[in-house]
Amino acid sequence: MNSVAVTTGNYNRKFGMMIAVIAAVVGLIYGYDNGSISGALPFLTKQFSLSSTMQGAVTSTTVFGSIIGAIVGGRMADAFGRKKMMLWIALGYTIFALFSAIPLGIGWLLPVRFCMGLCIGTSIVVAPLFI
Repeated sequence: MNSVAVTTGNYNRKFGMMIAVIAAVVGLIYGYDNGSISGALPFLTKQFSLSSTMQGAVTSTTVFGSIIGAIVGGRMADAFGRKKMMLWIALGYTIFALFSAIPLGIGWLLPVRFCMGLCIGTSIVVAPLFI
């Protein structure tokens, strides 16, 4: 009987650790995106001759996407399943991060950053539901 309790306790610790790691990664991705645009903005401003208004648009577009993603994330998780949504979010992060690296212009970057924001906002809601 003790071996069952020990096994269950180890499982609970591993599961708890997995939950903590997933939650930390979601926060890390959100912070990383904000930090990365701060470092890239001077280069984007020079390359695309951005006005201060466009600099603000590049920076805040992700936030607007995050707001919308957070609003619809719970409903999407209920409709499609939490695990499936986490996989789609991970795929979205990958695709939109790669698309962000393609310098096709500001007309390309704004929608890509908005879509990245959708992934971030959705993950903020779906990751805790998944956990």
